[in-house]
Amino acid sequence: MGNFVKLHSRKDLISFIEDARIDFDCAEDWENFFGFRLECDDDGNELETVSEYAEHNSFNIDPYANEYPIIAYYTFTKENDRFGGFGIEIFDYISVSELAVKGLR
Repeated sequence: MGNFVKLHSRKDLISFIEDARIDFDCAEDWENFFGFRLECDDDGNELETVSEYAEHNSFNIDPYANEYPIIAYYTFTKENDRFGGFGIEIFDYISVSELAVKGLR
């Protein structure tokens, strides 16, 4: 079953991405899912935060500024694939103004 969250700004999106980290087994899966890579040192220690990264970069799911607020629909599933690993599925969003056009506000 999916979850919904209303994001009013890019700052809310960044908070959502940071909070979603606990739903992933490892940082690499989390970064791959959202389409970014935090800078790390040789020992794997992160040298920047998501907020710092977002100052100069974008994410796979980054809406345009005029699309906020948005309703984000997300489901993190952990289904075994044929190799015994885990996969993450489904992330989508729709702007509230688009919902209003469809009469669903």
